[in-house]
Amino acid sequence: MGYKARYDIHWIDDCHYQLKNRKVIKSKSPEESASGYVLVAEILKVVNEKIFLRLSSNFSDEIMECEMIKIK
Repeated sequence: MGYKARYDIHWIDDCHYQLKNRKVIKSKSPEESASGYVLVAEILKVVNEKIFLRLSSNFSDEIMECEMIKIK
């Protein structure tokens, strides 16, 4: 993948967290780091090593559902 970013994480409760203070590490497009952008994640379910999430943000009306795989 051609995109990497680092965020600060703020846990709201056991199933919700916010990602703030984006710092772009690697990108194919000229994206900048942004301290005002906030991603909000809701953990929908966990099945074995997979975590199913719903993501929203303060910079887009789009809401996405995705899955992550735990690697550690």
